[in-house]
Amino acid sequence: MLVGLALTLLNVGLVAAPIGGAVGTLAGIDYYRRTHGQSPLFTSDPDDTSGTPGYTGGGGGGGEPDNFNYTANYTWPGSLPNATTTSGGVTLAKYCQQYVDIDVGTKTGQNYTLNPNQWGWTFGDEGGMCLNVTTFTNMTYATNTTAPDWSVTWQYDAGPSSQPVHAFPNIMMDNSVLPVKLSKLSIMSLDVQWAYEDLGTAVYKRNRVQEDMVFNVDEAAIEARAVKQMMNLAERYVAGTTFSANVAVDMFFDSNAKIAGKTSNATYEVMVWLAQFGQYTDPIGSNKGAVTSYVIDGANFTLYSGTNNNKQHVLTWVAEKAAPLFSGSLLPLIEVLPQLDLDYYPGENDYLGYFAFGSECYYSADNITFYVQDLSMEIR
Repeated sequence: MLVGLALTLLNVGLVAAPIGGAVGTLAGIDYYRRTHGQSPLFTSDPDDTSGTPGYTGGGGGGGEPDNFNYTANYTWPGSLPNATTTSGGVTLAKYCQQYVDIDVGTKTGQNYTLNPNQWGWTFGDEGGMCLNVTTFTNMTYATNTTAPDWSVTWQYDAGPSSQPVHAFPNIMMDNSVLPVKLSKLSIMSLDVQWAYEDLGTAVYKRNRVQEDMVFNVDEAAIEARAVKQMMNLAERYVAGTTFSANVAVDMFFDSNAKIAGKTSNATYEVMVWLAQFGQYTDPIGSNKGAVTSYVIDGANFTLYSGTNNNKQHVLTWVAEKAAPLFSGSLLPLIEVLPQLDLDYYPGENDYLGYFAFGSECYYSADNITFYVQDLSMEIR
């Protein structure tokens, strides 16, 4: 069941912060208003009269209660968001489609595309997902490579062992950067802060932030606490939800520049898992054992090698412990491959055609939310 709290972002409790200073603030305000008897910020598409769930509440089935069952015939046509609001130069939008390309442009910097990418799920199946994105109307972000904050709330039953993944919600670098030949690649950096939380953990964090405000704790103390909580996610990532997922960078390579960008046809797939949660989440080739290990940004990664159902060669680097804060170059994980005793690997004459960051969603007993903040990806 996908609850109406899908637009509650990581800083859901920051209801008193300036809009320009916290990009997730509007979602926190919306949650606060709805839980305190006030009219919500988010409403359904005014042109839609089909009773599609929204945030207005009540009204002959037009509302989305916290126990809303996201199954049966719930569909949403086209590429328009299911809910949206703009205030103070900040726009929040929710997308619940199976697939939809959400282009996030900038005036002068890196452009990105978001997609819920529920490739292992179809309408009518149990469970579902909504993707939420926060953008600035002036199309200007902190740096030329800064991406907008986004999150997904999802719930799926366990799939068959032959195909356990339901979705890979992700943010992808646009084609103005890719493809690029590996021999000419000098930078492949990732800076990100992410979190996985269920409703219980989100409410806990909201209450602690509100407590800080009441007792006038300074902003530095609040930030220090937030960072500490992020670093503890490896041990306490949710309050009580059983789930299986990873957090990963996904890359595809091929000797043909055009095919390198086609995720179903490229010869090689290389993944870097920053986290691995649950019993259903194993990298391809894990049954054959580890190939080697490598340390980047304080995180120890172990390499596995195998072949997927598309006959693509898959190389997966898996972090030993969850890395909710990561800042470093991924290029060494690619450059070291020719030095290993591997049958297949992308070489200097191959092209990198696809680069995305997201989470493969396998199974969750309850609603769970994946948050992404402070994301920056750079390739050149």
